Amino acid sequence: MALSNFTPSGYAMMAALWGTSSVQALPGGGGATLVVTNMGPSPAVVLLGGSTATVTPATGMVILAHSTVALAVGSNGYIAAIGTESNATLNLAQGA
Repeated sequence: MALSNFTPSGYAMMAALWGTSSVQALPGGGGATLVVTNMGPSPAVVLLGGSTATVTPATGMVILAHSTVALAVGSNGYIAAIGTESNATLNLAQGA
């Protein structure tokens, strides 16, 4: 996936554990866009929100294995993630 004019300024890795929602602060560095790449072998589900954000397979956005999505950060400072079939690793890049 190519993003025109995207300049990342903050990076982080996140575990999307199978069957368990986890939450993590966005990588920061500024920018209104969060690019999430699922490095894992199975789908993961994500949801932006606050420090208590929780996601289930029915309440978030599915990111297929080895796929990338770009999300608008808005006022959110955290991302919640869950693996749907096994654990997955998410690569997070925030920027503009």
